[in-house]
Amino acid sequence: MRCATSRHHGQLSTALIEFCGEKIHPETLVRNLSVIVDSAMAFKLHISSCFYQLRRMNCSVKLLPFDIARTVVNSFVINRIDYCNSLLANSSQHALNQLQQVMNAAT
Repeated sequence: MRCATSRHHGQLSTALIEFCGEKIHPETLVRNLSVIVDSAMAFKLHISSCFYQLRRMNCSVKLLPFDIARTVVNSFVINRIDYCNSLLANSSQHALNQLQQVMNAAT
């Protein structure tokens, strides 16, 4: 079984699948173990959720001592990236650049 990367995206079937009399429609987005995967394997929503978490905690982190702020950022942002880093290995250069921006902003 081959991995569906963006290179093979055009080869994926979009036809309905019938199983036990029920018609199943292919989805363009799926969530698996808290990772949002889109049909192009671009991880756009996953990356934007990392930015969202960072923006959400920006004001409150500034009020915390440095050690605690670092722990909070690691827990909510860096951990989110590290959690699925094996999936991100074959991502496009654009997606990797965006992830690098998240990492830079987190520092």
